[in-house]
Amino acid sequence: MEKEEIRLVDLFESVMERPYLYTLTGSYLEAVAYLEGCQNALVHKYSDASFPTDVYTVGVDRYERFKEWLLGKDGYWNKEAMAFIPGKYDDALEAALLLYQEFKIDSGIT
Repeated sequence: MEKEEIRLVDLFESVMERPYLYTLTGSYLEAVAYLEGCQNALVHKYSDASFPTDVYTVGVDRYERFKEWLLGKDGYWNKEAMAFIPGKYDDALEAALLLYQEFKIDSGIT
């Protein structure tokens, strides 16, 4: 039996690779809505300096940094950062993943 390589993914990759596990129909816009909800919930819950640094919150923070990176790349406002992808690319889920991989490389994230 051939060994499978274990690949660690973060919240964004998990949701974009398998949106049907997190949303009703698995659409790109639902996936983004899920990520935005996660981010907004954590910002609301931890509005003070005691923001935790567990794996889940690191993924949400990385999602915020990705949107900021998109702002610098394409000049969209942060709230619009994820909204431009469907109009610019045929497969929004795949494009978002490719852009995210580019962001991780640029940011030195392994």
